[in-house]
Amino acid sequence: MSQRSIQILTVSRVTLPPLPQIPSPIKLSFFDSIWIGIPPIQRLMLYSNPNVTRSSQSLAELLKSSLSATLVDYLPLAGTLTHVPSTGDVEIDFSDLNVSFYEAEADFDIRRLRASEIHDVGSFKKLVPEIDVSVLPFPIFAVQVTRFKCGGIAVGYSVHHAAVDGKGLLQFVRAWTSTCRAKMHGVDFLVHKPSYDRVVIKHLKGEEMAREFFRNSTPNLPSAKLPPAQEAKFQKSPLQ
Repeated sequence: MSQRSIQILTVSRVTLPPLPQIPSPIKLSFFDSIWIGIPPIQRLMLYSNPNVTRSSQSLAELLKSSLSATLVDYLPLAGTLTHVPSTGDVEIDFSDLNVSFYEAEADFDIRRLRASEIHDVGSFKKLVPEIDVSVLPFPIFAVQVTRFKCGGIAVGYSVHHAAVDGKGLLQFVRAWTSTCRAKMHGVDFLVHKPSYDRVVIKHLKGEEMAREFFRNSTPNLPSAKLPPAQEAKFQKSPLQ
């Protein structure tokens, strides 16, 4: 199946409201460290309602404002993964909190893309933003909203697994959705605040194990590329 045309229109930064103080960096635990060299998680949500495009610009602004409000309680997603040469640690840094937000336009019918039995992988990939994770530091999260000329909208996002697991990501998406819906209807919204403090992970050799995992999986930090043998093994994984 031929790939369709998808054009990036604008790239902006979603920033957060002023915080009382900037949190200290969070060291990745030995649970997180194994994911440094693995490509980001990519997810795509398709909404084929033809009426969506009537207010696509206002919808994009709504998504951005609700994303900003939600990220206050999910700070790691707005942070940066950074290597600390003096210790060998990798940290989530909060000194520049923001998320890249791409707005795009597609020239084909979203319903055909959604209903196709033979998935158009090339087009799917163009609906999700890329994050360059080859060298630290790099951002953790990015969003792309694509408007379809024939009606409908796609929301794609990429997120690095070292900062969040599947359950935490689902919790964030639900919180973002709830915040967006509440703003749309002019009502208060309630976000269930997560805990992302790695201090609760207790192990006598936790920091030593994390650094050993970094040395084994990504020995050339700040380059986050896997060694060729590990990369080939990962690409052959049935999970891909």
